[in-house]
Amino acid sequence: MDARRVTIDLITDSPDGSTVYLTLVEQGPWPARGVAKRLRALQERAFAAIDTAVDGHLAARYPDSVGKQVVVRVRAFNLPEREVRELSSRISNYIASSDPYRSDIARSAFVASVSFEVCFEPIGSVPRARTEN
Repeated sequence: MDARRVTIDLITDSPDGSTVYLTLVEQGPWPARGVAKRLRALQERAFAAIDTAVDGHLAARYPDSVGKQVVVRVRAFNLPEREVRELSSRISNYIASSDPYRSDIARSAFVASVSFEVCFEPIGSVPRARTEN
């Protein structure tokens, strides 16, 4: 896998500690003539984040992430939803079906699994705090 620099905007754990979320924030709107270019950039950023986890660069800075499930999550603010969902589907399918990626993830001592998701958010939204009863 490539050693690429990537900006990960937020790193969090699931409440049960089994999953590490690498959050990439993408804010629009994107200019109509620039959507394809921005989608390529988002794809490169997503795969760089995946590679960071699988190759151990995440573990080097955050040792508690070793051996956990990793979810690369894009928080999409005011982006073209159809196009970004299609990209998300292609990335998820590639991770699941590409022999090199499946092999690298299976052999990695740093992750249990890797997945990708997109969450669409309206501009100005603030995530609600989770409350436990």
